[in-house]
Amino acid sequence: MIRPSGPAGFAGWLSNPDRIPESSCSSVGSRAVTRAVLDGVVLADSDDVRVVEGIAYFPTDSVDMEYLADSPTTSRCFWKGKARYWHVVGPGGSSPNAAFAYVHPWPLARRLVTGRIAFWQDVEILDD
Repeated sequence: MIRPSGPAGFAGWLSNPDRIPESSCSSVGSRAVTRAVLDGVVLADSDDVRVVEGIAYFPTDSVDMEYLADSPTTSRCFWKGKARYWHVVGPGGSSPNAAFAYVHPWPLARRLVTGRIAFWQDVEILDD
């Protein structure tokens, strides 16, 4: 377990963007085209996907927001901050809370997840 020490303590450790756990980010800036797909419908399509803790984060402008419906669900991650969720709704089916984003991520995660929407649960992530 990491136990930050010194005068700044844990708050100082979290505010240092160079402390991003290397094992948490398995790939940054993929060159292959990656798609998020639910029941054959492409929800997002980009060659700039970041995979953090096994979850694909797409640039917001690559996501077809037509298929996302606001959800009241939120969650918190100790190093990324508060996440907001969307239900993914398409012509062939839906998946509750299958898209999320850290709108105001904490300093440790800013360079990885700012301006990105992640997909999980029933949404397939496919690489070309």
